[in-house]
Amino acid sequence: MRNLPAILVLILAINAWSQDKPQAQLVDEFGPQQCDEFLARVDNLMIQLGTNPSANALVVFGPKFGSAEKINRFRHLIEMEFKRSTFSANRLRITQTKDSTAPGGKFWLLPDGATVPVVDPVKWPDETIDISRPFLFGTEQMDDVCPTFYLDDFAEFLRSHSNLHGKIVIHAYLQRATTEDAVKWLSDLEKLRVPRKRLRVFLAKPSNWERVDFWIVPRRNSRKKH
Repeated sequence: MRNLPAILVLILAINAWSQDKPQAQLVDEFGPQQCDEFLARVDNLMIQLGTNPSANALVVFGPKFGSAEKINRFRHLIEMEFKRSTFSANRLRITQTKDSTAPGGKFWLLPDGATVPVVDPVKWPDETIDISRPFLFGTEQMDDVCPTFYLDDFAEFLRSHSNLHGKIVIHAYLQRATTEDAVKWLSDLEKLRVPRKRLRVFLAKPSNWERVDFWIVPRRNSRKKH
């Protein structure tokens, strides 16, 4: 038992180290959410980040939140909210777990050096895009309380792919409104450094479902030949 004092010292040192190590702080947990409820929780998470400038945010979605499609939609929603805020995107991490005992979702604050509290993490689905064919990049719905489209992302995608064009299709109730919207969208994209010559606007027939569809279209000579 001569080594007992040394063992006790070692145990005390380990306990002191574990107490000093930064711990993840649970900010919120919830079940399935509607969009407005979820955005209110995101606002609170940002307030917590503002009062803890050295911490990062961790969002964990569980199976009880809803379908994979819904989880992915709300994932993009919170990413867009952060892009609209003053917080760096590096301060946000979003993951999901296959742990069936987990609640729908959790918001954590992670101080530097804290262990990530995620059990059975799941990889996000591959979102590789085939840019050789036209595809719908996103949709802006009029008066949408749960927006998932961010114009800056559309502009950034076009700036990083010089062989692609943007196609904007405006669906509105009145023809006059569509013409005004066309001028607005073109002006906003030019401010985001997208040349006017790479943009096309189409006014759809008047519709009760008012929305704007943003398409990515390859140049004809850049499409794959079969």
